[in-house]
Formats: sequence, C-alpha cells, structure tokens
Amino acid sequence: MAKIPAFMDLITQNGEALVSGIMQMLERCPADLITVRREVLMALKFFTSAEMKSKFFPMLPRLISEHVVLGTGFTAIEHLRVFMYQMLADLLHHMRNSIGYDMIAHVAFVFCRTLHDPNNTSQVQIMSARLLNSLAESLSKMDSTDTTRDLLMEILEAHVAKLKIIAVYHMPILFQQYGTEIDYEYKNYERESDKPGTNIPKDTIRGAPKRRIRKLSIDSVEELEYCSTEPSSSTSADAACNRLPPPTKEDTKKTSPEAILTNMNALTAPPLAIVEARNLVKYILQTCKFVTGQLRVSRPPQDMYHCTKERDVFERLLRYGVMCMDVFVLPTARNQPQMHASLRTKDEKDALESLANVFTTIDHAVFREIFEKYMDFLIERIYNRNYPLQLIVNTFLVRNEVPFFASTMLSFLMSRMKLLEVSNDKTTLYVKLFKIIFSAIGSTNSGLHSDKMLTSYLPEILKQSTVLALTAREPLNYFLLLRSLFRSIGGGAQDVLYGKFLQLLPNLLQFLNKLTLVV
Repeated sequence: MAKIPAFMDLITQNGEALVSGIMQMLERCPADLITVRREVLMALKFFTSAEMKSKFFPMLPRLISEHVVLGTGFTAIEHLRVFMYQMLADLLHHMRNSIGYDMIAHVAFVFCRTLHDPNNTSQVQIMSARLLNSLAESLSKMDSTDTTRDLLMEILEAHVAKLKIIAVYHMPILFQQYGTEIDYEYKNYERESDKPGTNIPKDTIRGAPKRRIRKLSIDSVEELEYCSTEPSSSTSADAACNRLPPPTKEDTKKTSPEAILTNMNALTAPPLAIVEARNLVKYILQTCKFVTGQLRVSRPPQDMYHCTKERDVFERLLRYGVMCMDVFVLPTARNQPQMHASLRTKDEKDALESLANVFTTIDHAVFREIFEKYMDFLIERIYNRNYPLQLIVNTFLVRNEVPFFASTMLSFLMSRMKLLEVSNDKTTLYVKLFKIIFSAIGSTNSGLHSDKMLTSYLPEILKQSTVLALTAREPLNYFLLLRSLFRSIGGGAQDVLYGKFLQLLPNLLQFLNKLTLVV
C-alpha cells in the first residue's frame, strides 16, 4: 500500500478495469477464504477513500449488497460486517450529493435495517444514524415531492422505533447495572394515570383527551398469539400452513408487546454500555431534529391518513425520547453516586436541545394535542428526579414558536391546585412550575399572546388560591404561588395583564386584611 501512491497515474488510467477486477474478486472469492476477502476489502477501502471513489459510483448497488461484498460464509459475515458498513458509510457520506432519489431510498432502507439489526455493534448503529442524517440533508436539496416526504417520514419512524427498543429493553438493564447507588427508579409506564395503585380524582382532571387507537406502524404490529382463534379471510389450508407451532412450555407464551420484543427481537443483542447508549440516544435525537426540520419546509400532506400517521410518530417520539433521557441520570461507572442536578454533560445538553427543537418545528395543532395528552407524563418524569428535563419546559416557555405551551401547562397545573394543600416533593415541583410560567410571562420577551392567556386565568388563580388556602392544612404553597404571580406582574410591563390585576386588587386586599385579623 505504501508504494501505490507512486503509481497513481497508472492506476487512474486503468481505473475502470481495476474496479471491475476488485468486484469480480469479491463475487468469486470462496466463502472460507476470509483472509483473502479481508485483503480485497482493505484494497477497496483504500481506493474508495482516494481520488478513485467516483469510479465506484456505478458499482454502488453491488457494494451495498452483503451477499456480494461478504459472500455467504457465516464466519466472513460475522467478522467483516462492521468493516464493510464503516467503509460504505464513509463512501456514501462523500457521495451523498451525487446519487439520485432511488439510490438514496435504497441506502436509507439498508441502513435503517442496520440500525435495528441486533447482530451489529453499537458503533455500527451510531454510524447508521449519522449516515441517515446525511441522507436527509441530501433529500432536503431535492425538489419537494410526496415521495421525498414519505422517505423522510420512514427515516424518522425508524429512529423512533429504535428509541422504543432502547427504552423498553436496554434501559432496565442499564439501571440494574449502574443504578444501584442512585436514588432513582426507572419506570416505563407512559402516563401518570397508568401507574399501579394510582387513583387521580375525577374533579382534578380537566378536559383530558380520550386515548386514540394506535394506527399500524413500524412498531405497533398486533400481538403475536400462538394458535389464534380469530377468524381469517384466508383458506383453511393457508391458515394451517401459517399457524405457529404450540409452545413446548406453557410459561413461555408471550402476550405483551414488551415481552415479545424482549424475547424475539432484542434477546440476542448484547446490552449497551452506558457511554454507547448515551451516544446512540444523542445521535438518534439529532437525526430526528434535522428530519423534522426538513419535514416542515417540505410539501405538507393533504389527506387525513398521513396527518394522523405523522401525529402518531411525533407522539411516540415524545414518549420514548423522554424515557431514553433517563440514560443521562446514570453514572458512567458502577457504584458511583449520582451527578448533581445542576451539572450536565455536553451530550445531555445536545440531546435535550435536539428533543426540544423537534417539537418547536412541528405543526401547532399536533403540538397542542400531544402535550395536552402527555403533560402528566412529562411532569411525572421530572418528578422522578430527572431534573434536566425542565430544560425542555423552559425552552418551550421562552420560544415564540410555541406561545400556547404556557396555556397547556397552566391548565394542567390548575387542575392540580387542590393537591397543593399539603407539602411534599410533588407539590413543591408544581409550585416551581408555576413560578417558571409566571417568570417567563413576566419577562420583557413575552408576547401579547402570553399576556392575554394569563389574563384569562388570573381571576381563577386568585380565587382558587384564596379559597383553598382557608381549608388547607399547609396553606404556604398557595401564598408562595401568589407571591411569584405578584412579582411577575409587579413591574407593569404588561399593560393588559396589569390592568386586569388592578380590577381584582381591592377584593384581594380585603381578603388578606381579614385573614390577618383572624390570625
């Protein structure tokens, strides 16, 4: 290899013959000659990383095929697969702007499959996520068509499905290995009302949207059942051929999606290391952020089916993305105490920023519906001592792209006002969230929409705080809430809000004077 640069002129002149010879050697190499195939792949990598990479452009369909590059030998596939995909990722990254839509679609399918292949190492999966990000960048430079948007959605859905595998399968294993010394319990329930033994009073739930039926997608296939008794449209002969054999042990029957996922899909995959899991989550969320940005500028869907499908994908992205953020709570070594809540690594900041930016670029109606449904889930994860998730809340409150997030969160907190009569960790969090909302609205950067929103809630906040404080065992939370409200509007920067507060001020002062006399 060291002498090859001296003959680059000769190699360039005979480049097509050299490329054809390398491909024929790969196709005709016997399956058991692993050393020879490795040397040919090393030569192929050298040529593709030099000036001859353009000569391999017509050979891309053959280079992407494992059957052509790795052969049919089991040992060759197991030992050379990582090398092959690393070489392909580097080649395709540099040639991404030269290939057409059909080839990009084929490459995206191959590397989406690689991202989910449990036989690949975590480095290959991270590399696949980064390459898919590069392919999405190439798609953004093409003309916006329905097929381009569909391909971007398939890439996004593949990453969301990978987040689900990490959240359901890898995260419990990581907490068993690294979470023994920290005060944190990983929970994979979706919403606060899904917790076992949790009964939320009906009068504290205001306008909770009904749970929609999931549409079929890449990770929502119906449960697999042995000897299903449901009627089928196929013939009895076809049903007999397609029926799964009965299990040898009765206790091995899997009925839940999580059990099927663990037993069939991820059982052979080695558990991720903590550093690899963090990197994988970070790059997946970065790809989701870029793809979502491209979806915003592409042609929007016209039919209801695609709108519903996209809403379902973003709903699962919020759910599993927030669950995967728990990986940054874990220490990097075993038997190590938990990092302080105010200290965050660069990877965690990048992942949080990517997850927040995804939802600041989606359609406003989709954003509102998702967070009205999953606000309790987000706050429950914050309460579960994943305090850095508050950065997502702060991002939504200060960004003008989603001015109605404050209204959604304030409506949720108002439905929990009665719970503030006692002081515990959860009510302390509720009061803190009230303060964050009031301070964000009281800042000079808040718009007129935020002022009008809080103006509509102002009489109800004052009424509930004063009435509930009379009967509460610990009324301090209500007075802390009122103090933060007064501080946010005391500067008089918001004319509409300040004018509404002046109308309510006499009654409030009369109430406080009577309360002082009673005390």
